[in-house]
Amino acid sequence: MTDKMQVNLRQVAMEILYEVQKNNGLLHVVLSDALKKYQYLDKNERSFISRLVQGTEERKIELDYIIDSFSKTPVKKQKDVIRIILEMSVYQLKYMDSVPASAVCNEAVKLAVKKNFGTLRGFVNGVLRNIARNIDNIEYPDKSTNTDKYLSVKYSVPEELAGYFLKKFGDNETEEMFEAFNKDKSTYIRCNTSKASREQIKELLQRENVTVKEVENIPYAYEISDYDYIAGLKSFQDGMYQIQDISSMLAGDYTAPKA
Repeated sequence: MTDKMQVNLRQVAMEILYEVQKNNGLLHVVLSDALKKYQYLDKNERSFISRLVQGTEERKIELDYIIDSFSKTPVKKQKDVIRIILEMSVYQLKYMDSVPASAVCNEAVKLAVKKNFGTLRGFVNGVLRNIARNIDNIEYPDKSTNTDKYLSVKYSVPEELAGYFLKKFGDNETEEMFEAFNKDKSTYIRCNTSKASREQIKELLQRENVTVKEVENIPYAYEISDYDYIAGLKSFQDGMYQIQDISSMLAGDYTAPKA
């Protein structure tokens, strides 16, 4: 067994994000595979990896905007590894208060060096320390003159989607919806009824000591909680369901995925 003290949690997170962003891996699949590989880590360590990966991916649009506000090299022109290191570091600075800014910056530089980008250590350090000093004073796009862009950055949704919602629901209702999506951190599954019925899937999950709740107006979905990690559940390994956020379910069709 690998000595867990040798596992760099941020490197694990970076490699998951690289697989998702560069190689088009499915976030919940890549993350679950990684957590299964490192199942011997403490629960808090696995939780750190999960939160960092999921949060960085969910807030990517906002994170890239912040980086572009402080970097002379635009995100789109940065090396993939460097961009991801900066993204996950900015996420820690903005959304993970328990992590000291100095540790975020130092670990980012170490990771850049470890991934053979030592020549860019000064760039990584300079950008992150500048952001750390100004993290509470980020200037977002003007809401009154560029509402689409403001909502896109503030809530990390594509600008085209923000525009679509604005036309359909108006400013206030759209922002309320986006705010709700950002606050809802529950885990939802979409049942694969070609494998088993909803009732059978619910029963299997409950046998694995998972708490299962109905989702109003979405008959093929459940909200689940009280599990350690998804990859360790036999029902997940058997393809009984897939992880999907609630907004994707609402935006998509109402057909359960095929096996």
